[in-house]
Amino acid sequence: MVVTFTPVKGKTASVGDENEPGKSATGNTDSEGKFTLSTYERNDGALVGEHMVSVFGSGPDPTPPGNLPKDYTLEVKSGSNDFEIKLTK
Repeated sequence: MVVTFTPVKGKTASVGDENEPGKSATGNTDSEGKFTLSTYERNDGALVGEHMVSVFGSGPDPTPPGNLPKDYTLEVKSGSNDFEIKLTK
């Protein structure tokens, strides 16, 4: 599965233009469901601030095993972050 953190405008550290919330971060889950996000470089994480979270299937079956609530957000803080994202059926 692919996990994407999309910065929320006005609630994420801006990069350059303050009207732009910054670039999304993505990561692929491993066999245990763990992931590391990359934004500008491999495994550099997500920008600090609030992000809309989405999960997509990948490979031959692109359907994820569950869903996230609509408008699901998480806050990335400076330093290391660990998130548990639970999908519902």
